Amino acid sequence: MPELWYEEASDPSAKIAALGFTAKVVRLNPEGIADPQEWFVAGQIPGPGTWLTSTLRPAP
Repeated sequence: MPELWYEEASDPSAKIAALGFTAKVVRLNPEGIADPQEWFVAGQIPGPGTWLTSTLRPAP
């Protein structure tokens, strides 16, 4: 998993998609910044450096 902290939210989603995964974006302050263009990564799970595995199996 690459380190994604403090990047704008759309950039990390694209990086995760390029690795073959789907990012789940969770807004931490629902009453705060409403425009997704202003969101940034304040934390991530799994953390940077974690090896990712897919549950998908290759087609036979």
